[in-house]
Amino acid sequence: MAFYLSTCLALAAMVTTVLSAAVTIGFGVSQFASGLYDITAAWWIAFAPFVCLFLARISRGCTVPEHVMGR
Repeated sequence: MAFYLSTCLALAAMVTTVLSAAVTIGFGVSQFASGLYDITAAWWIAFAPFVCLFLARISRGCTVPEHVMGR
């Protein structure tokens, strides 16, 4: 749990740094936000099959720990 929390905090710090750098370089926040939308859309397209498999296994009765352990 501590690893998850530290990873989330590190990610939040990186996002803050990137946003401040984007504004400093001259990118408007709206330009950065539109680029972020493209990245998010591509991420969902890339990981949609994995999310579907996960939801299918969970709805079939497999628990999350069983899914993670590969049963």
